[in-house]
Amino acid sequence: MSKALVVYASKYGSTKDVAEKVGSVMRERGEEVDVLSVDEVKSVNQYNKIVFGAALYAGNISKPARSFLNRQQAVLAQKPVAFFVLGPISKDEKEMVDAEEQLKKVLTKFDWFKPANAKVFVGKFDLSMLKWPISLVGKMKGTPLYGETLRDERDWDAIQTWAASV
Repeated sequence: MSKALVVYASKYGSTKDVAEKVGSVMRERGEEVDVLSVDEVKSVNQYNKIVFGAALYAGNISKPARSFLNRQQAVLAQKPVAFFVLGPISKDEKEMVDAEEQLKKVLTKFDWFKPANAKVFVGKFDLSMLKWPISLVGKMKGTPLYGETLRDERDWDAIQTWAASV
């Protein structure tokens, strides 16, 4: 039986939630799946399939996500990898297009990393989870999220459909 890994880098928990959903969908399909954070993964050698999830922050993925890619480069370059990112916090078309462009730029930084499938999903904004100074985005007039405390427009149907395709 093949074994799959759904690995994620999640600072505030939204990417972890999506990774767990992806793993759940894969298990329903009969796959043996481990869902782990990048910090828990020592090696990806034993996996036949890998799904990697990260969040986009200001045009890049987090340092733990970048470190994971660099640490596992030799093996990831040889295995089928599906890659998802959580980018915008709304379904606004312009924000989605911008996030897709950011994803393309991230992938150019890792020219060896050629995911078989890459997807951008809407993420979640929860002001209560953010630390200073990032928390100011919801408190400062003139910022796009001024006055927002929670926004969760993650499309679970789209996530499930994508997970079923990987």
